[in-house]
Amino acid sequence: MQTHAAILLRKTRFSETSLIVTWFTRDCGRLKTIVKGALRPKGRFAGVLDLFFDCEISIARSAKSELHTLREADLRDARVGLRTDHRRVALASYFVELIEPATEPAPPATRL
Repeated sequence: MQTHAAILLRKTRFSETSLIVTWFTRDCGRLKTIVKGALRPKGRFAGVLDLFFDCEISIARSAKSELHTLREADLRDARVGLRTDHRRVALASYFVELIEPATEPAPPATRL
């Protein structure tokens, strides 16, 4: 298991209770993780996975694909100041759209 400081860039529903979450890290670049049970109201990820949150994440790297498994996420900064102004949220969303094509996804574990 690896631990990284990461910023949540995007959330996509995968199933009724799971999400695919895209993170940006200093060490690995852009990471995609599956978060099983993320949508359960009393799950361990409740209140931790929101856009632009700065978290300390622990992941289990996949050897076969670029989709890794999120094991833990601890909120470090909710970026409350960002959320108080619509223009700031729009600008942050624009930068997320720029980050994705400008960065490569983290490789599977076998290529590290």
